[in-house]
Amino acid sequence: MRIRLVLLCCFSLACADEAAPTWPSDARLVLEATANSVSVSWPTPVDDTAIERIEVQRDGETVAELSGDAHDFVVEGLDDATQVRISVAAYDPTENRSEWLHETATTLDATAPHWPAGARLVREGTSLRWVAANDSVGVTAYRLVGAGTTLSESNATQFEVGPAPEVPEGEIATAEDFEVFAVDAAGNRSAPLRMRAVGEEDVAPEEVPVVAEAPAQVVGPPATISPAVREALRNSGRLNLPGLRRYPEKLDIPTIMTAPPQR
Repeated sequence: MRIRLVLLCCFSLACADEAAPTWPSDARLVLEATANSVSVSWPTPVDDTAIERIEVQRDGETVAELSGDAHDFVVEGLDDATQVRISVAAYDPTENRSEWLHETATTLDATAPHWPAGARLVREGTSLRWVAANDSVGVTAYRLVGAGTTLSESNATQFEVGPAPEVPEGEIATAEDFEVFAVDAAGNRSAPLRMRAVGEEDVAPEEVPVVAEAPAQVVGPPATISPAVREALRNSGRLNLPGLRRYPEKLDIPTIMTAPPQR
């Protein structure tokens, strides 16, 4: 009876599993990140009985408990351009836990830069200027494109394009097409800021005054007209109408009236 009790006690002490699983000496986690997920894989842990389960944590919080023979997992639902710390541990049937394996990864940046409200691309003299764009990681360059050709790519928010084209009097300026993009380190590109910069002399055509055919009364002071309107009148022949006077600098519009036919 005494021998039986001694053997039972020794057997019970021997069967108490207090040894935790272990990792190979060179064990490490292998992480692969996308914009919204991180896949993690690990080597096979070792235990004197069996590996019961694997626990996976993200930033200290459990995101998965897997079977003991699992070797990989995908942590999903992450924000882009975000750093996460992944941890993995192994457990045996008596809940002895291995050391944690840790590794850090950063999800890919998939968000393009964006312009603040009211942002414009404007010409100021010989320069094009724009405000700085915003980005979750940081803008690395601004790409200025003119007529389909890249003119500049730098972190400056202005570029010298020279003076606006000169426009001969009476002609409409030829429009210049410019647009600027903000670019981040991942190659994400913002929507463009666009403008059509035209010569400073480009103005809307002035309306040619209409001369009434019926007799008109003199009302108000003389009016000054531009050379462009004067040239238009001359070309149309209206400067030869009866009662219409020509002046070197002014056209006395209030005195314009239709003279009665001569008998």
